[in-house]
Amino acid sequence: MSTFTGVVRLDHVGRDTETDGNDRQRFTVGVNFRPTEETAIKNDLLFDRARASESNAWGDTETSYRFSVATYF
Repeated sequence: MSTFTGVVRLDHVGRDTETDGNDRQRFTVGVNFRPTEETAIKNDLLFDRARASESNAWGDTETSYRFSVATYF
């Protein structure tokens, strides 16, 4: 039986807790399709942004698309 699954994920990495900045964030939304139980087809849209050391300002958001296929795992 074929199934679709929605994905929403937020990641935050703070590399130095003693100072402001040096952080990265990623927000991911996507859809997974499983035509069979052993096969997954994934489509993700990723939004990344970073903050430099000793800075309170976030940089521009970079957007990327990821497509992947996995089978027999």
